[in-house]
Amino acid sequence: MNTTIIVIVLIVVLMVGSSVLKQRRYARVLEEARQLLEQGAVVIDARSAMEFSGGHHEGATNYPAADAAQAIKRLRDKKRPVVVYCASGARSRVMVQALGKAGFERVIDVGTLANMRGLPAGRAPRR
Repeated sequence: MNTTIIVIVLIVVLMVGSSVLKQRRYARVLEEARQLLEQGAVVIDARSAMEFSGGHHEGATNYPAADAAQAIKRLRDKKRPVVVYCASGARSRVMVQALGKAGFERVIDVGTLANMRGLPAGRAPRR
């Protein structure tokens, strides 16, 4: 019985601790995204065109994660910071990995559109 209680307490402590660490990490990521956006970062919405048309972050450009090659082709300045989001964080992760492999130097994954609330508008990519 005592072992069961100890195991349950440990599980709860680990879950709470994990949640707190995740919140702190995202706070740092969002602060970095804010700074990059204030410096003129490009914002990529990695959701589908249909999702994008239903609403998006101001100044975002839609490059669905399924077509990361198109984003890489159109974003010519690999030194310009890029902030990426999607609906759940999965597609933004795919896009961030593709941009990183293509040599983009500063790419931030903020996860979801909801995380973009309160952040400055993005800038269009230079053509």
